[in-house]
Amino acid sequence: MRKIESGMYAVSLAGHDKGKLYVIWKADERFAWLVDGKNRTQDCPKKKNFLHLQVDYARDELLAQKLDAGKVIYEEEIRGAIRRKLEV
Repeated sequence: MRKIESGMYAVSLAGHDKGKLYVIWKADERFAWLVDGKNRTQDCPKKKNFLHLQVDYARDELLAQKLDAGKVIYEEEIRGAIRRKLEV
């Protein structure tokens, strides 16, 4: 299994949000905290077990650069990253 990093995309496989695309905000060995920039913000991320996620190991370049540099990320940037992923 590849290492899961902040900024990767994930699709929910179970729960009321099944099929929804998120950005992984942070992760540990068992759980991921997910944001979408609208309902799930950085202040209140969704905690989800990896068993209930399909992780896409791609990262949005603009978001990844800011995450790696430790810069402030705004909710509209998260929404933009999700929009760009859905357009592909």
